[in-house]
Amino acid sequence: MAQPRKEPNQLPMMSRLLLSTVDVASLLDLSYFTTSKMIREGQLPSIKIGTNIRVPLKALEEWIEKNTEGGEKK
Repeated sequence: MAQPRKEPNQLPMMSRLLLSTVDVASLLDLSYFTTSKMIREGQLPSIKIGTNIRVPLKALEEWIEKNTEGGEKK
């Protein structure tokens, strides 16, 4: 399994269109391992760009709303 990048990103996390697995783990307050597993299993929306996996911010926000109890249902 690939290890998280250590390079700092210049843009604030919420202003980027695509988030890394590390970013998503931080936003969801989950471990990198759990977040990676959820992405691999298709539980979290993601796209692959070359060898990089990214989660679109808008898709993550929609996923949270869809999966929040009392939110918009599936």
